Amino acid sequence: MSEFLRKLRWSVRRREKDAELREELEFHLSEETKECKAAGLSESQARSAAQRDLGNVTLIAENTRAKWGWPILEQFIRDTLFAWRTLLRAPSFTATAVLTLALGIGSTSAVFSVVRGVLLKPLPYRDPDRIVAIFETKPKGNNPRNVIAPGNLVEWRARSRSLEHIGMIGASRKNLMLRGQPEEVTGLFASSDVFRALGVTAARGRTFLPEEDEAGKDQVVILSHEFWRSKLDARDDVIGFKLIMNSEPRTVIGVMPPEFTINGRKADYFITYGWTIEDLRSEPGRGFSYCVARLRNVV
Repeated sequence: MSEFLRKLRWSVRRREKDAELREELEFHLSEETKECKAAGLSESQARSAAQRDLGNVTLIAENTRAKWGWPILEQFIRDTLFAWRTLLRAPSFTATAVLTLALGIGSTSAVFSVVRGVLLKPLPYRDPDRIVAIFETKPKGNNPRNVIAPGNLVEWRARSRSLEHIGMIGASRKNLMLRGQPEEVTGLFASSDVFRALGVTAARGRTFLPEEDEAGKDQVVILSHEFWRSKLDARDDVIGFKLIMNSEPRTVIGVMPPEFTINGRKADYFITYGWTIEDLRSEPGRGFSYCVARLRNVV
């Protein structure tokens, strides 16, 4: 600490200290010159001999300043100021250089974000290597990711031997009454098996039960962690709280963990499809929906 304070005082009084250093070096050089003249040398010879005996005055001054301050930091500041002055003298070159750096850094950051999210950062699910996404393929037409019919989901659940917890996901948009004001929010339809397939549990409360996939038993909702904090002020009594969505009351049964997403899509809420018997017998799909499932563990 004392060393730091000493260097700090020198930095504050740098000009004064530099003047004192020059005076001290000049004094030693003058005294050495006098001794050489007393030995019988001329003025010029005595000055040269004194300089040889004393050494490189400039080097001595630089070494002394290095002991007093922070030479690396000072050099960095000098280089930065020099570079800044150079760039100001050539504004066209500066604009081109800055734009090139911005594009390079931006593209590199974007690529790294994708690589980190896809390759480096593990998915926030249990055993993510066992999770699969399922789409239908339309035979007539070039559509490898077609909408899935609820009736086919029932058949897959009954017949599949390699998959378990097959759940359906689809986009949703609702009008919500908050503090007496309507607000449009976006969420996801998610059947009860979706959270089991992903291996994720609620941070508060629970996720959907199988019977809540059915019409008449689907008046429940799960909230995202961000929605719970920003729109409901992270209230402790959120479980059991009633929300009015599209003029219908829904009971909050759970709050998901922070940053929870499905396929990278953030949602304010999750609701079940509320299927009727006719829905489960239908062939065409409703909206854009796909399935997620978990490979059965055969070990």
